[in-house]
Amino acid sequence: MKRSHSVDADRQKPINPKKKSRKQKESKAGPVSNADDTLPASIDEWQWSEIAPGEMLQDMGGFLSLEEIDGVDVVEEGGAFSFRPAKAKKNKNGGKDRPGKASPYSPLPEKLTKKFIAVDDFDESEAADASNVEKDETKEDDEDDKNSVDGEDEDVKEKDSENEEVDDAPDALNQDELLETSPDPNDADMSAWTPFSLPAPILADLQTLKFTSPTPIQSSVLPHALKGRDIIGAAETGSGKTLAFALPILAHVYRTRMANKHNPGAGAKPSSSSTPRPPTALILTPTRELATQIADHLRSAGSNLLVRVACVIGGMSVHKQRRLLQRGADVVVATVGRLWEVMEDDPAVAGALRKVAFLVVDEGDRMVEVGHYKELDLILRAINGKTPDGAGEKEVRQRKTFVFSATMHRELAKKRKKGKGDWDSVLAKLSFQDPLGPLRVDLTRDNFVSSGLSEGRIECEASQKDTYLLYLLLRHPSRTLVFFSSLPSLKRVASLLQHILPNLPTPRTLITLHGHMQQRERLKHVEKFARVEGAVMVATDVAARGLDVPGVEMVVQYGVPKDPAVYVHRSGRTARAGEKGAAIVFVCPEDNKAYRGICDSLKKKSGIEPFPVDASLLPAFSKRVELARSIDGVEHGESKEKTEKLWMKKMAREADIALDSDDSSDDETHHKATKSKTKNPASAAAKRDLLALLKVPILPSKLRGGFITSEVNLAVGGVDDTEGGTSADVVQKLREGLKSGEILPTKSRLTAHKLVKTQS
Repeated sequence: MKRSHSVDADRQKPINPKKKSRKQKESKAGPVSNADDTLPASIDEWQWSEIAPGEMLQDMGGFLSLEEIDGVDVVEEGGAFSFRPAKAKKNKNGGKDRPGKASPYSPLPEKLTKKFIAVDDFDESEAADASNVEKDETKEDDEDDKNSVDGEDEDVKEKDSENEEVDDAPDALNQDELLETSPDPNDADMSAWTPFSLPAPILADLQTLKFTSPTPIQSSVLPHALKGRDIIGAAETGSGKTLAFALPILAHVYRTRMANKHNPGAGAKPSSSSTPRPPTALILTPTRELATQIADHLRSAGSNLLVRVACVIGGMSVHKQRRLLQRGADVVVATVGRLWEVMEDDPAVAGALRKVAFLVVDEGDRMVEVGHYKELDLILRAINGKTPDGAGEKEVRQRKTFVFSATMHRELAKKRKKGKGDWDSVLAKLSFQDPLGPLRVDLTRDNFVSSGLSEGRIECEASQKDTYLLYLLLRHPSRTLVFFSSLPSLKRVASLLQHILPNLPTPRTLITLHGHMQQRERLKHVEKFARVEGAVMVATDVAARGLDVPGVEMVVQYGVPKDPAVYVHRSGRTARAGEKGAAIVFVCPEDNKAYRGICDSLKKKSGIEPFPVDASLLPAFSKRVELARSIDGVEHGESKEKTEKLWMKKMAREADIALDSDDSSDDETHHKATKSKTKNPASAAAKRDLLALLKVPILPSKLRGGFITSEVNLAVGGVDDTEGGTSADVVQKLREGLKSGEILPTKSRLTAHKLVKTQS
């Protein structure tokens, strides 16, 4: 409570603002009360404390001073006010004394600061994504704190790895025990790996991963790679090339671990100095997804070695990656653009990479493309100990070099335009150190695709592609990957399918993947595609190389790629590791030139086999596509109009220009319509019609008696026998499909792979 005194101006005395008040003089001011817990009768007898008014109040005529008092409450009773001693208030923390104020000179406790982020490491986009993710994962926080889950975010893994103490023997408490791990004799037989004399801990990891025998490319490469030969390898997609170069690297890591175990002083321990510990291997890849996948394979196959893998890719925090390299890693997996950025900023990293024991260039033919070749050239010069002008040769550690690709053979013989580079010049810059020269291992087939792959083509007009795509997705409901050559085309089709796939009687999940997405989002979408059964992914060529998702049964190429190598790699996302799959390409009249080029390159004189389609079902699919297009067109127009108005309003505000009244009224009308959630009548009607159609099964238009022909077989989709069946069998299959509620009755589903094989 405060009170003030006012006197005549001539009686006013100057107040010294530096004079200490009674409150400042008293060591502790308690509540004002007497022994009976009542206030003195006269207000002047209360223990007032003077407040210095400061210089600005000294010139106010009639104002003398301002005083305050603690421990007094003002109480109103029946319109009258009275004063009473204030009651003591208990602390919210159960009566305990509050902790003292923080001192600006005392450090904060470690418990509070361990989650702080350095300013240089802060990434606004990652922070925004993290805040959105936290809302969906709050229920799992307690479990995540206790146990590490398989689906843990890549950033969290990276942060955890940075917080660990890194030394020459990671997790020294159990590493010695892990190095003694051997395969379980009661588990799968691992004798097929015996000729390669791989260390027992690595064999135990292979047994855990169910890799009980080597693939042909591994059997051909490992005997020579383990003896120190340089390798140039080519094999079909999904043939196991990653383990072919990973196992020699892991074997070297094992020997290093054992040497350090028996002679602790021999290992170079990383320190806080500016020179990082040299890694054992450097693996260069053209795409981020491939780099992440290789890093995961290395961690799985080297889990008993506690192998440290640093993934240096774009889209992630470069500061974190620098620290990982500084602290030391056994293997560095990197994309060339980000790695050169790190090397250019930190010469110590380039010096450490100059001493790697293994250099691997995976999917090497992609490196010669625009946007990759320049950085690759600079990296190779740096690790070879040369300056950008080619001078300054320095001491370089003896190393082994591996180069792998599924289309190596063609690209070695293919010269590119000036500025794009060619394989002869790239191989020369690799500086192979094998006295006998690199060993070339080529296991590619004549047509460069997997033996389990069935290829098919659908000839159609450009306007019919959407109808045929929906036909394939509903006719063959399986995990499917659809490739597009351009991002606008991908976004248009994805928007179209979003109106159909989630609204099916058995909903399908639609996932997108393209280069304009943030890296964290791309990784999550790949993981979701691998996890959700029957998911459909629409992607650009960022998913064409190295993406290994089990269970992909069908790949659809929405357009014909210009480069035959792109066709091979797209098709290679299915029929991997001995499995079966189908690759279907849409061929329009304007694609004939590119299509003939692919056929010539893959030695398909008669072209790709036509994919059988039941034409009688296409009108039903076309009607659904047209409704989805009309809905998408209306929504796209409304979104575009809204965006333009918002842009115009923003520009006017920045330019300090007043909009016309008509424009303002339009904005208000639009805002009210949006707020009240009113919908466009045409769009709402189209949505109702589409939802009604999607609930109706699409049945064969006609059935014929006698033996089932190939036409009826394709229409039913559940008959896997082309001879000896009757129309009664067909009817029974249709009834089973109707009971299951499927759009197309596929109780015993005929896969696209079997369909092509049956017709060819």
